[in-house]
Amino acid sequence: MSWRGRLKLPKEHGAWAMLYVPLAIGTLAAEGERRPVLWLSLAVTFLFIARESVLAW
Repeated sequence: MSWRGRLKLPKEHGAWAMLYVPLAIGTLAAEGERRPVLWLSLAVTFLFIARESVLAW
């Protein structure tokens, strides 16, 4: 089985926008270093995807 078959993506279609729109607006509104926001985005994305897989497990 490929990794796509094992990976369970969240089914809530609006949840992706609720996750990334505030993050994008906050990033654009903030001044200064944006590298921590990149790490935060990666961590939040990982946890968001992992949550669905853990619940299905």
